[in-house]
Amino acid sequence: MAKGFTWRWLRLLLLTALVTFLSVCLWNTFHPHSHQLHPDACQPSDYDFLKLTNERLDRFQRALRLPTISTSPHTYNVDACKQLIQLIQNEYPLVHGPNSPIKSEVVADLSLVYTWQGTDATLKPILLLSHLDVVPISSRSSWEHDPFGANVYDGYIYARGTLDDKNSVFAILEALEMLVKESERGFKPQRTIVVAFGHDEEVLGLDGAQAISRLFEERGLTFEYILDEGMPILKDILPGVTKPAAIVGTAEKGYCNFNISVTLSPEHTGHASMPGDEQSIAILSSALAKLKSQKLPGKLQGAPKEMLEHLAGDMPFPLKFLMTNLWAFRPIVEMVLASSPKTDAVLRTTVAQTMIHSGVKANVLPSVAWAVVNTRIIPGETIGTVSDFMRQAINDPRVKINPDIAGCFDPSPKSSAEAFGYKVIEKSVRQLWPDYSVAPGLMIAATDTKHYLHLTDAVYRFLPVLFGKNDPSRLHGPNERIHMEAYEKLLNFYFHVLRNSQDKFVLPSAHGHNDL
Repeated sequence: MAKGFTWRWLRLLLLTALVTFLSVCLWNTFHPHSHQLHPDACQPSDYDFLKLTNERLDRFQRALRLPTISTSPHTYNVDACKQLIQLIQNEYPLVHGPNSPIKSEVVADLSLVYTWQGTDATLKPILLLSHLDVVPISSRSSWEHDPFGANVYDGYIYARGTLDDKNSVFAILEALEMLVKESERGFKPQRTIVVAFGHDEEVLGLDGAQAISRLFEERGLTFEYILDEGMPILKDILPGVTKPAAIVGTAEKGYCNFNISVTLSPEHTGHASMPGDEQSIAILSSALAKLKSQKLPGKLQGAPKEMLEHLAGDMPFPLKFLMTNLWAFRPIVEMVLASSPKTDAVLRTTVAQTMIHSGVKANVLPSVAWAVVNTRIIPGETIGTVSDFMRQAINDPRVKINPDIAGCFDPSPKSSAEAFGYKVIEKSVRQLWPDYSVAPGLMIAATDTKHYLHLTDAVYRFLPVLFGKNDPSRLHGPNERIHMEAYEKLLNFYFHVLRNSQDKFVLPSAHGHNDL
């Protein structure tokens, strides 16, 4: 009798727990927390809307025609960079003129810094970053149009640098020029505006951004927030999510190249007709195969988790049920994300074998074989923990593992998606794209922000351009392009960022066009 009574209570308890669990999950699903601001939308009819005039288009095109290519650390096209600086100084007379309120400086010979002093010394300055250099053209034949022609076809400007990152350089300059013009009508920034354009971001920024960072440190500068290039506006970011999403990088993966090498003594080399048991290429190949067969642990946390939570309200029911209840279903979501290389990269440190070298002749056993392994390190890991993983995975004392320390950087800390800087960016996006969502995310590529992390705890990485399915491959690839309408939006985005940064707090509704 007592046993039956216990089972009845146990079944009732389990049923109650199940009903409670489903009730909580369904409540979260149908009452998701909205993270989106709702400011008034910007209109092309606004008096301060920056239209893409022929003059603005022309100077952008002339900048794109200068091959400011960086090829390796400390190696870049100096003459093209100098020509670009001269073009900038000539084309923006209000920013560079003798009566300009903006102080302009050339740093490390080829980088640019601008400072517009604010009227309120209690407000910390903001820092906008971009870079003047571009990557080389690996295959001219793969381009539909001249990569340095900057000509317009079907509304698109084709050229290296249209997306990375002369677009942001010139959009920021256009916004500054407009604001200096506005100063004639009474505009004065309350908060100091600082802008920095490095000249060697594509080769780690060791000469440009690093020198600028030292200059800021010497001047005792710290910033309310930093905004640099980063993640774009994406269509179809997740199955069933039809609304484009502007992804703001609140954290950045670390970066490190590891040299994996095998060096054998002379008795193991010689003529290929008499091979011994130990061969450098075979040992290295075995080590690389072991490394390929294992993955570092992955987990949905930090910026990627926040991205899903911010976008959950835009998802159809099955996905929304999972994403609004990650506390219960995170292992399932992790399993789904891990099934694709594109999404697996936000869960874990990636290890890619990118270069291999050995041998000098077909009939000679080489004593040395080496490979380069590129890693993108997830926040929570370090260069040291990745080194330890490689040693444990390979488990062979004949194989040496050495990080290229000069070009290695640990992952960044995560910046808040509730802080002033993030809200400025979110508000500016929603003013120009009122129907788009905004969400934090993890930047898996590298930016110059790594040199400035000690100057603020709020660093954001964002490219305010809508990307289609094939556009990510255009970055560093053939047929890089930007639509003229997208470039016009870019000008206005930075104008709004600069204006919205002048408040002590981000007001969710005020647009600010008539507050002069």
